[in-house]
Amino acid sequence: MIVVLLAGREGRGLWPLSNVNLASPFVSLYPNEEGEMLAAVQQLYARLQTATSIRGLYVAVGQSQATEAARQLGREARLIREPALRGSYRAAQLAAAYLHEIAGCSLQETIVAIPADWEYDEEKLATVDKLSGLLLESEAGLPASGEGSGAYAFRLGAMLSRLSDERLPRTYTELCRVYGKVESIELERIVPETHERDTKEPSNDSCSWADVLRRSADTAGREGNLVWNKLGLPITIAGLYNIAVAISASGLLIMNRDLPDLSLVPWTALNNAQVPTGERADWGTAAVLDQTVSEDGEESQTRRLTVEAGCSTGYGLHLRRRKLWTVLSGTGEIIINERLQSVLAGTVLELNARSRHGIKATSKLELLEIHFGSGLEEEDFISLAESWEEINILSEDNKTLQNV
Repeated sequence: MIVVLLAGREGRGLWPLSNVNLASPFVSLYPNEEGEMLAAVQQLYARLQTATSIRGLYVAVGQSQATEAARQLGREARLIREPALRGSYRAAQLAAAYLHEIAGCSLQETIVAIPADWEYDEEKLATVDKLSGLLLESEAGLPASGEGSGAYAFRLGAMLSRLSDERLPRTYTELCRVYGKVESIELERIVPETHERDTKEPSNDSCSWADVLRRSADTAGREGNLVWNKLGLPITIAGLYNIAVAISASGLLIMNRDLPDLSLVPWTALNNAQVPTGERADWGTAAVLDQTVSEDGEESQTRRLTVEAGCSTGYGLHLRRRKLWTVLSGTGEIIINERLQSVLAGTVLELNARSRHGIKATSKLELLEIHFGSGLEEEDFISLAESWEEINILSEDNKTLQNV
């Protein structure tokens, strides 16, 4: 069977550590034997790579989270990029289209979709193996659930047939073009679990702070203080015991580890604070300095970008927002709509919505970037090329690259 880890999330589960650019499965929370902090998806990915029953392992991930996924899982990880977040069922359909068109998988292939923060154990994997076997005996090959395991299995051809029934493209390339317009649907809505979960037990398959504290208790013990500090500043806890602290530039969360059910906590206010305050990528870093909303509803967000020498941001476009770039220091090259020009300290560039753009630093670049638009907390970036070499090929193919 082929396993697809569903990692595309909105980043609301683990505020203040998660955000739209760092979904909860990618938040580093659990120490390994060397003391290095790992994310849930890293733990699961490593365990599944050793499972003999799995013939292929893929990760479906939101476009804005693909860079972090590659950094954590390695460049060899096979990523299925989602142009937008449209729920686990849509992600499974997109994965089926990718596996058939891009990976060349047979229509008879059994696919198992698993949440990326799934808590691995041998018993649950055995349930998945059994589910895969039952599907092979089924003529329909339609999605089936795995007895509360959080896993869903389907035959690739059957999922493609469902796309046809909805008059949606069956190929990954074409489906990506319309993916942002399709209705958001979760697998649970299409395939209700056949066995009710024990409501007294926390779910192992959705990353929430209740789950994190429970999993941490298994490794770090049930007593004592826990701290997840993403600020890089010293944190001291005095006079308090058995609490958990999560802190980042987005805010501070203090939790009582003795609270029997964290699901009773009113998270609504926290879930509204989802604008990412920082981003780390292969090309460098971005830090949010300011965010405002005018009386007419126009939003602006100011960020400071650092692009390391020899690195590039990739090439793509924003659907709704426009940007203003001011180069503070360093030198580099920028391509806007396949037109190349050099930039240096003092260069100011305006990028309208849907302008295709990318920048490469020849020496370390510092930029001030201002976003204008509405819904700035939502990811509206569409990637067209990842590396500068791909950008040059794209430009040459279009025969529109010009030195300005």
